Amino acid sequence: MNMEWFTIIRSLGIWLDGQVSWLKSKEWNVSLQQGKGTESPVLNAYHRFWHIQVTIVKDLSSSWELSELTFIVKNGTKKSQHVRVIVKKEQYVTEGIPVSMVSRTKQSIVTYERDRVTLLSTSFFQDHRYQLAVGNEKSIWNETLGVLTLSPIWRGEHLRMAVINIDLEGYAERIGRIWYITGHCEEELYIRHMEKWMEQHDTPSKQQLS
Repeated sequence: MNMEWFTIIRSLGIWLDGQVSWLKSKEWNVSLQQGKGTESPVLNAYHRFWHIQVTIVKDLSSSWELSELTFIVKNGTKKSQHVRVIVKKEQYVTEGIPVSMVSRTKQSIVTYERDRVTLLSTSFFQDHRYQLAVGNEKSIWNETLGVLTLSPIWRGEHLRMAVINIDLEGYAERIGRIWYITGHCEEELYIRHMEKWMEQHDTPSKQQLS
């Protein structure tokens, strides 16, 4: 597994019954199927105790900052489970001091760094309950409750986090997308972001794996 995929599994986790399990943890059996030619690489992860299956399909972008992921969560048991998908993206101080802001109207997190702007967002079909926050992990993330504290703006080194609530009936699955968009103009990013958002909600049936 290369560094790009390691970064991905470090950034994604599942919360259940008061604790979060990151995909990098030993509780997950993880396998990576590299795509051939124009095929997208696929990562499968199965939690040995919770019996939750996670499938991640990555587009063919060359970097995590520019990537778009299809994220599928499946309940491997006959009982209903309430889980939360956790997305955690670290933001370090480099040449300039970054500033991140949560846009509730645009349902995204936007980060400003010198001449670069990046946007983080997620969309899960049939489920619309989620939280976004930026800041220090200890101050914004309550693992016991699985919730984020309201923190709409942060300057300096911080985390960008998203929590998506998903109700899974027995053997049911949910599918969604997680994407990062990078550019130099905020308006341009929002246009691209809303195009992706509308695409996800207008054509959910097309997002199923073949």
